[in-house]
Amino acid sequence: MLQSRSFHRTASNAAHRRILSASRNATSTPFFDRVDERMKRDSPYKYEQYLKGKKNAMEKLKWKLEDRNRKMDKWYTARKGGDVNAGVQNLDSNIDQSISYQARSINQTKTVSDFPSTTLRTDFSTNSPFNKFVHPSSSQPTKPSIFSTIAANIQALETKHDDNNPTSFLSDLFQPPKETPRQKQLRDKAMVYHPDHWETYHSIMSAVLSDEKTQRMLSKISKDSKGGQIVEVVKKWLLSDERVVEKEVVGDRWRGLDEVWREGWSRGASTIFEHSNKKVETFSVASIVEDASSADYEEEEEVEVEDQVNSANDAVDGGYESKLLSELKLQQDIFISKLLSAKPELLEDFAPDFEGDKDQHSQSEKEALAAAEIRHHFHKVATRIMSYLGRYCAKRSRSDPMHVAWYKIKESGLRLPEDCISTFLYVVTTMGGNSFGFGSEALLLSSKSLSNETETEENEENAFLVPEEVATYHDLLCRPTESSVSLRVKTLASKGDTETAEELLEAFKKSIQQTNSDELIRLRTYLPILKNYCESKSISAALSVFKRMQSTPGVILEPENYCLLLATMAENGCFWRVIRFTKDSSPVDGAQSLGYNHSCGPELFDEIATEMATDALEISSSSARRLSNALAVGFKNASQPGVEGGNYDDVVSNLKEVHPLAPMPLTRQPAAANELVACRVQLDRSTGVCEVTGSQQRLILLEPDQRKQLHDDLLELSQTQYRIYTQGMAAYDKHAAEDSKDKAAEQLQLFSNWLNTREGDPFTAIVDGANVGYYMQSFDKGRFNYHQIKFMVDTLEAKGENPLVVLPNKYGHTNFIYTSKKEYQELEESEIDIMKDLTRRGKLYKVPPRCLDDFYWMVASVSEQTASRRGSDLSVPSNDPTGRFPGTRPMLITNDQMRDHRLELLEPRLFRRWYGCHIVNYNFTAFVMDESVDGNEIRFAQADFFSREIQGNESPLRSHASAGEGKWGGVAWHFPVNDWDLDERFVIRIPIKVNS
Repeated sequence: MLQSRSFHRTASNAAHRRILSASRNATSTPFFDRVDERMKRDSPYKYEQYLKGKKNAMEKLKWKLEDRNRKMDKWYTARKGGDVNAGVQNLDSNIDQSISYQARSINQTKTVSDFPSTTLRTDFSTNSPFNKFVHPSSSQPTKPSIFSTIAANIQALETKHDDNNPTSFLSDLFQPPKETPRQKQLRDKAMVYHPDHWETYHSIMSAVLSDEKTQRMLSKISKDSKGGQIVEVVKKWLLSDERVVEKEVVGDRWRGLDEVWREGWSRGASTIFEHSNKKVETFSVASIVEDASSADYEEEEEVEVEDQVNSANDAVDGGYESKLLSELKLQQDIFISKLLSAKPELLEDFAPDFEGDKDQHSQSEKEALAAAEIRHHFHKVATRIMSYLGRYCAKRSRSDPMHVAWYKIKESGLRLPEDCISTFLYVVTTMGGNSFGFGSEALLLSSKSLSNETETEENEENAFLVPEEVATYHDLLCRPTESSVSLRVKTLASKGDTETAEELLEAFKKSIQQTNSDELIRLRTYLPILKNYCESKSISAALSVFKRMQSTPGVILEPENYCLLLATMAENGCFWRVIRFTKDSSPVDGAQSLGYNHSCGPELFDEIATEMATDALEISSSSARRLSNALAVGFKNASQPGVEGGNYDDVVSNLKEVHPLAPMPLTRQPAAANELVACRVQLDRSTGVCEVTGSQQRLILLEPDQRKQLHDDLLELSQTQYRIYTQGMAAYDKHAAEDSKDKAAEQLQLFSNWLNTREGDPFTAIVDGANVGYYMQSFDKGRFNYHQIKFMVDTLEAKGENPLVVLPNKYGHTNFIYTSKKEYQELEESEIDIMKDLTRRGKLYKVPPRCLDDFYWMVASVSEQTASRRGSDLSVPSNDPTGRFPGTRPMLITNDQMRDHRLELLEPRLFRRWYGCHIVNYNFTAFVMDESVDGNEIRFAQADFFSREIQGNESPLRSHASAGEGKWGGVAWHFPVNDWDLDERFVIRIPIKVNS
């Protein structure tokens, strides 16, 4: 009896438990979490009220559940004694009390006395006052309450209850709600899409179908009745949330295609997209139906899509077909047969009319021909719309619709054009929440709840499914590309199969060499492999991959890649001078075979850091913390000499791990000679000396070949800029339209030749004339001032320099426009005299019209000035006896910050070295016309004394009393950090003991 009571109570509370479960599930979904967080952030008061209401609702639901249990216990007790009427009366009494409580709580005008308890048991018609009970806030009568339903069912069961089976009537007493059509569909998970995926896909597909371009295309096809029918069928299929073909059928076919893809890679990349020599019997659909698109589709890209589809069909009709095309054709047959089984009237409408004897053609032949025509037109329309969908998603960075769209492509066997499948590959590769184009909650082809653990595992597997299948489709249909291989490599690496990912990448790299392809492998393809090896502490494999990355033309290594490798090696003790030969620390196997001179120790760190200095200019603060923490872990026993396992060379380490988000403090205390250094320091701006390590920074100058490269880059950049300018000004300036496209480069080359062939003293200072003339002239009545230019030239000459003023062409005239408001400036006689004097002395160069003066003074600063220099070095040493301030010559006088986006096209390292060596800033009090304050002088900001790039310099050899005999040294590596001050560096020095 206790078991029956337990079962009875469980059944009576089933509905309420479902409500509670649904409430918990609803409030725990990411969507509701985001809503709660947004409300909490934006409106604290509303959020507090919301929590109170939520708490009250849950308490009310809990009270109803407890009240129901009490009532059913009383009813069950009465029934146990055999007196059913007593139990019903007891229940009626409780119901009366409950209704009276509700009526009082809502100030109902009628009282419980208006609803006698006998009515509850004897009158259950729609005219019963109880069934017409209306909530004051409701405008319509509500449905009969659960209490009236229970009472009615009890009365009906009074004559047929069975005391020997107390639970026989429970299914009648508590009948489940009628299942809705949607709930019925959800039960068959294999035939519906996940609601979240479907909603996104449906909204975007609806937008694509309603687009003007799509509507125009569909209207052309719908001109005849058959075309209109096909359009309607395609639209219904695209907007249906039910699958036509089961997942298992489609999945088996794609698993087979994936095996073909893998077998192709095992034989060589070039074989996976070749047609087999197997002959097949095919018939041409085009011979049965007429191509309706020959005269209808006028737009160029629509014709292109049609041509690509027809070319694929021609390949099949030509007597051979690839494995993919063969499987697509079989899938098309399955899809069309299922589609027609649901709409058989299409066969009758598309049945061909034969002339002559109609009886000689069987019904099956007619249906086959009709099905072939339907398939032809269906796939033509569906392919076009899917192409539009791919472009829509690519333009708007949306990958969510691919979950549903890709399955529809698979189940229908669509043969997509090459540009369309490339677009799909781009969408699933580069967009979304993670590297595979989908978020962490990717739920491909699933209709289970997120809370289901089985579905979670299935979703994690499916998160890789769509990108992999798109890549397989792309490779088998077209040819493998870097994008498709990159996607496969990322997928394999994410699954932990790093070795297979590496083999695939190397096979693709080999195929590029065999076919002389211009395909380039990028950093994004190698990086997942490198990260996996580093995370698994496979140092040898990581170093091997890294060396291959360095030698791959398309891979441009970033500072973070070097930091990843160095940090991993540091954590595993690879930079010890004397290595502990244990499982935690050992020499890097194969390091010397990769080209390194050392397999461990500080020397190996120096070799990798030297490579980093050639590829990177600076690091981030997070990378600096990462390296510091890695060295702290790798050298945690460095301050304990003589421990079991070997000699630690008496290296001392005071490093401690810091939080990855904590700022790194500035260190000013000089380090001991044998102390490991990894900290933030500030360099002396005037000397470049590091107060922690004692090393001095160098000013790294442009090498002759680098100067030539910068010169040639400026020529090319000027030509590109001039072409853009003339294209934009052709409609307004007839002279710009008539000029040669190469005029800018030709004029700049003439200027460079003039500098190299001119006689006389070489120029040691190049003046940005426009910058100096407009300096501090933003006040009212301010103007382009020649007196400021003369002031600059006179000052430079007084300091022993030979200046050249580079001036835009318009400022070489007596009047010109000088503001954005088209205001004209007329030069005064004194200013004209200054201009003529500079021209006469050969110290003024006017840039040709429509040419950018920036390129001219940049070229002048790197010009060899062959004839005038006569092989002499123009640089000024720090101890010059004449008092000239030291630095590279010619120096460039300008306050231009070089933020022009065009200059970003220059190689960053060359640009930074050029900027640091040649740019000299200035400051003086502005002129008002020809007047200036007494004692006005120009203060120059000297060019950089040391280069702001990664560099390693030897630390001074020093001895240390606690470290025994010998002296300590080592290379101190200073890394500029992009979010620190200009003079601050992150420094690493691994000390090396030099025996005396």
